[in-house]
Amino acid sequence: MRMDRLTSKFQMALADAQSLAVGRDNQFIEPAHVLLALVDQQGGAIRPLLDRAGVNVDVLRSSLLKATSTFRASCSCLRRRKTRAPSARRSRTPAGSRAR
Repeated sequence: MRMDRLTSKFQMALADAQSLAVGRDNQFIEPAHVLLALVDQQGGAIRPLLDRAGVNVDVLRSSLLKATSTFRASCSCLRRRKTRAPSARRSRTPAGSRAR
């Protein structure tokens, strides 16, 4: 993706989404992080647009915060798998012999 082709507001929203993900110890920037950053952006067009569409932005924001807090659990599962993987790759010596 070419960042220079994006608007400056969207570039800032992506940077804010990355900060949200890193601050919550999430491995990935999820769409919920991006939407939350867009909703919270000062002077952005998303909040007024959602208001005009009849969306309760405060409820949406609460839902997004709740959703981003659940991403951490899935990341810890991935970490556990990564720590176990090297032990499965250990080279085995034939039974009864010792590695020197």
